[in-house]
Amino acid sequence: MRVLNRWLPICLAVGVMLTAGPTYAQDASPATTPAPEAAAADRPAEPAPEALAAPRPGDVIFLPDANGKAVPVPVGASLLEYLRAVRQRALATGEEAGARYAIGKLELTGEAQDEWARVSVEVRVRVLATEGWVRVPLAMGEALLREAKHEGVGEGVIEPWDQVAGNAALLRGAGEHLLKLELSVPIRKTSPGKRVQLSLPGAAVSSARLTIPQSGVQVRGADRTAITVDSSSTGSVVTATGLGARLDLSWQTPIETTVTETRWEVWTQALVNFVEGTTALWDLTLRIQPAGGVTTATTLRVRLPAGSELVSLDGTELAEWKADPADKLLINIKLRRPPTGPFELRWTLRSTSADALAVTLAGPRVEQVVQQAGLLAIAGSGDARVSAEGAAPVRLQRVGTADLPAPLRHPQLALAYRVLGDDWSVPVRLVPTTPFIAVEPEVRVALRDNELE
Repeated sequence: MRVLNRWLPICLAVGVMLTAGPTYAQDASPATTPAPEAAAADRPAEPAPEALAAPRPGDVIFLPDANGKAVPVPVGASLLEYLRAVRQRALATGEEAGARYAIGKLELTGEAQDEWARVSVEVRVRVLATEGWVRVPLAMGEALLREAKHEGVGEGVIEPWDQVAGNAALLRGAGEHLLKLELSVPIRKTSPGKRVQLSLPGAAVSSARLTIPQSGVQVRGADRTAITVDSSSTGSVVTATGLGARLDLSWQTPIETTVTETRWEVWTQALVNFVEGTTALWDLTLRIQPAGGVTTATTLRVRLPAGSELVSLDGTELAEWKADPADKLLINIKLRRPPTGPFELRWTLRSTSADALAVTLAGPRVEQVVQQAGLLAIAGSGDARVSAEGAAPVRLQRVGTADLPAPLRHPQLALAYRVLGDDWSVPVRLVPTTPFIAVEPEVRVALRDNELE
């Protein structure tokens, strides 16, 4: 009924004009009235009635609209075609009924959850019509409307949701109106991310601010939408401006990679030589490789035996080393490149025990070791004899000299073990030795000039 009332004056005008006869486009310009004498002289002879041809298809006539303005209409047009022509003229001249209101600003603020985004919407509408209710389409049909409020001049109500058109507001009163809507917008799961879409009314200025609980997300929007992302340890804030007729945001969370420390496999060869009392020199070789054969690590840490100090360290893959300032026995090692296979680190250590007779030797430990084994040789080239103290520890197995490689076969070799594990220790006893001196006197006698020398 609203449409009929709107176009009733137009329909009446159409009927009047059709009754009065057509007005041709060529006759639209005003005519001047000549003087009676000139008119009589210049007036052509009256044509025969059959010379006035009827309008032909393709001719254009002008009919007034509701405001009295001429609208070009094809000859023989139906009422529907006439109404369409009126609407096209209104669109072309900016006189469309939408000019009864204007949406100046649209703001969306929300937070994405697992399956829904809770979004607060503010729509600022300026009503231009001074009388009657103005219907303002709001779209947003994809969302669930939880709450709606109207602020500003006049009155405002929200129409029931329509499956096709979505939401709309009825406003009355010229001036500024503010609509506050609380929505739940579904989040679609796509491969490999998520997406939220929401149809919107056209606005001069539009923006959206969406908080996503994941950090470092990659976001895409519509072609003409500007996107900025601010990430922190607690999540990401996505700001979109220039939304147009649709909010369309899709995001992808970076694949989470678990960073784990490299695990190492170690083979140890150690020659411990007591050179003086309880002071021993260590010739130590650690053959190290990453467990599984592949790593990107270029650092590792080695703990030296208690009571020892590092004299020298070298290796073809060694870039640099540094003792931990808080713990001198903890050595930080940096390699030249990530190892692709086994590499060797060669150490020289010096250790001293406070006990003059009993010494407990413990091996170096590589942090994050998954498997460690090796050989240990103990020699005494100083003033003490080295012997085992008690039975062999659990992680050590006695071996003979023939089981040792050439670098471990010391002339004063006393003990030899196969090492099984990284936390081994072996007690040894040092027995001072008293050197025995064998003397064989030799006397030489010489006679010279009756003298005995």
